[in-house]
Amino acid sequence: MSKSTKESGVNENQSKPVCSKCNSTENVISIVYGYPGDELMKSAREGHVKLGGCCVSPDSKRNWCKKCSDYV
Repeated sequence: MSKSTKESGVNENQSKPVCSKCNSTENVISIVYGYPGDELMKSAREGHVKLGGCCVSPDSKRNWCKKCSDYV
């Protein structure tokens, strides 16, 4: 039997991560690392991605819930 959505962090019917607090997939966006260009800045302002900074480590978070303002 597979893990539940809250345990795995991924909705089995979709490939998009699920927020463990609000159970949303619609409000989860990717965190993008590195120096942002103009298009990426625009995308971040529009709420399509979250900027994660220039330093990336193995434990860097990959997703953000806009509704809960927390890492997924």
